[in-house]
Amino acid sequence: RSVGSLDWEMKEKETGKTEKLISNVTDQLHSGSNILMHELPWTVEGLDTLLTTLEGKGYSFVDPRSIELKMR
Repeated sequence: RSVGSLDWEMKEKETGKTEKLISNVTDQLHSGSNILMHELPWTVEGLDTLLTTLEGKGYSFVDPRSIELKMR
């Protein structure tokens, strides 16, 4: 299941976007999550903090190309 960062709903002049992005992700996060984010300036700015926060909570990251898909 994917987790939406809701970064696309944020406005350029809005304050606290990094904190909101982290909250949006961590509120929905579970093992095996795929986090949906967009190439927006505030997402890029908050990415390092988000990843550091998630690592601090014990999460790790994988390259999507390394995931083997199983046919149902």
